[in-house]
Amino acid sequence: MSRAVRFHETGGSEVLRLEEVPEPAPGPGEDLIRTRALGLNRAESMFRLGEYGTDPVFPSGLGHEAAGVVGAVGTGVTGLRVGDAVSVVPSFTMTDYPVHGETAHVLGLRSLQDAGHDGPALRDLGPYGPGGHVTPGHMGDDP
Repeated sequence: MSRAVRFHETGGSEVLRLEEVPEPAPGPGEDLIRTRALGLNRAESMFRLGEYGTDPVFPSGLGHEAAGVVGAVGTGVTGLRVGDAVSVVPSFTMTDYPVHGETAHVLGLRSLQDAGHDGPALRDLGPYGPGGHVTPGHMGDDP
């Protein structure tokens, strides 16, 4: 089990709950991230209020931005391995891949390359990869 920030109705911050959820297993083309830092911005607030471009599906997770380490790699993912430091920036909906929790499953690097993104450019850019992907990065000396 893993803890995740979720909500069951739209509203202010009072609707947010920290809940125990099954730890997601990465499917083909996905990675599991052990989250160590989260980004919070206006998109999450608007999504929680029901004022974002995508409506939440309840119970809903939220979050576009996170950093952590790869905990598991789905089939077909290349360029990442368990233990790699990574960051995630938006290119998916919060209904499909919410990242605010202890763990998150997200699209893997191989899936991005198949979608036409240049894999070596993602690796060279470290934690600041192009718009919305799991990208390898450096998180200091702590593995």
